[in-house]
Amino acid sequence: MATLVAFRNERTGEIKSLKVGWSWVLFLFGPVLGIPFFIRKHYPLAFMMIAWDIVCAILPQDQEWGIAIVRGGAIGLAIGLGKKGNKLTAEYYLKHGWELVDPESENAIIAREKWALA
Repeated sequence: MATLVAFRNERTGEIKSLKVGWSWVLFLFGPVLGIPFFIRKHYPLAFMMIAWDIVCAILPQDQEWGIAIVRGGAIGLAIGLGKKGNKLTAEYYLKHGWELVDPESENAIIAREKWALA
């Protein structure tokens, strides 16, 4: 069963849940124009994904080195986002006025330990 932690926006009262661990959504769709990051309102990473897509579109696809960079980079990026994406989102939320709904819950303690949050 997945470990979920809830975050609350102090200003709006909005609540979002975030899974602790591997993110299939970010692994599969994160590199595609950064759409999951726009949904999570994590705009810096969303724009970085768009920049990556632009670089991949500019690289010559008819040469082996261009194809290797695009494919290798995309695979590495997808794995990195799957592994660390939820942690990056949690850090972004905390930095931008969100707080854990129940900081003393078992799931919040697991999340703080696994993500090394303060």
